[in-house]
Amino acid sequence: MPVYAGALSRFNYIVEDYLAAPLGETPAFKTIVADDFDPGIDPALIKVRGCGSRDLVGLKRGLLKPDLKVAFPVPSEDIMNFLHHVVDCYAMSISVLDEGADELIELLYKGARIDKATVSCSLEDVLRAECDLMAVDVNSASTKVPGATYTPLSGAVSWADIAVQKGSADGTGLAPFEVVTDFKFTIANNLKRVGVLRSTTPTRAKYLEPRQRDLYGELTCTFENKDQYYAAAEGGFSLKFDLSAGKYFLFKNCQWEKVNSPRRPDDIISLKLGFTAQSFEDSEE
Repeated sequence: MPVYAGALSRFNYIVEDYLAAPLGETPAFKTIVADDFDPGIDPALIKVRGCGSRDLVGLKRGLLKPDLKVAFPVPSEDIMNFLHHVVDCYAMSISVLDEGADELIELLYKGARIDKATVSCSLEDVLRAECDLMAVDVNSASTKVPGATYTPLSGAVSWADIAVQKGSADGTGLAPFEVVTDFKFTIANNLKRVGVLRSTTPTRAKYLEPRQRDLYGELTCTFENKDQYYAAAEGGFSLKFDLSAGKYFLFKNCQWEKVNSPRRPDDIISLKLGFTAQSFEDSEE
C-alpha cells in the first residue's frame, strides 16, 4: 500500500456555471499553493435511542456534510482570484489530488462555496488567508478529471507592500493608520445546507444558501499614548486594508468592539482593537 506525503497534495479549484454543475470537456483548474488544507466528509449520522437498551437502537444517515479547510499565502500573481468568492458566493468544484508512485487519489467536491474567510498579516511575514468551505457533494476517483489542466497561482504578498487606512464611517476621508503591527479580518457567510425529501440522492443538500453576513476583525497596534484607550468610545469609522496591486477590502460603519493591552515582561506593550463592521466592499465590485 502506498503512503502519501502531504507536501505532494494539491488543492485545485474551478468556478461552476451553477451549483454542482457538471465539468466541461477541458476544465481549467487553478492550483492554490496551500501550506495546510483539510478535506473532510461527515455523514451526519442519526443515532436512534430507545428505552430497553443501553445501546443504540439504530444508525441512519443524515444530510451529507462535505467540508474543506484551506490555509495559504495569498498569491501575488492574482490576489483576489480565489478570495473574492467569499463575497460573490460563486460555487466551485474543488479537486484534492494526492499522487503516489503508482497510484492517484482524487477527491472532487462539487458545489463548494466559501463559508468563512479570514485574511491576516503580521510584521515580517506574508499575507495569509484561511478559508472554510462547504460543498453539496463529494466523489473519489483514481484518475484525474479527463481533459483537465492545472495552473498554479504563484508568488506571495509581502507585509512591506500592505497598508492600513482609517477614515469616516462611509469610507471617505481615508488616511494612513500607521500604528498597526498585525491585523486579521473575517467575512462569514453563515451558509446553510438545505435538504429536501426526494427519491434520488436524498442525503445530498439541494442548496447552499448564504444567510446574514458577519464582518469582524482585530488590529494589534503599538501603544503610544493614553488616548488610544478611549478608542472604544469612538463613533463610527471605516478601515481599508490595501493588499497591494490595487486590491483592497474596505469595511464601513465600523465600531470598536473590544480594547485590551496585554503586558509581558519580555515584550513591549501592545494594544488589541477588535472591530465589527456593518458593510464592506472590495476592489472587485
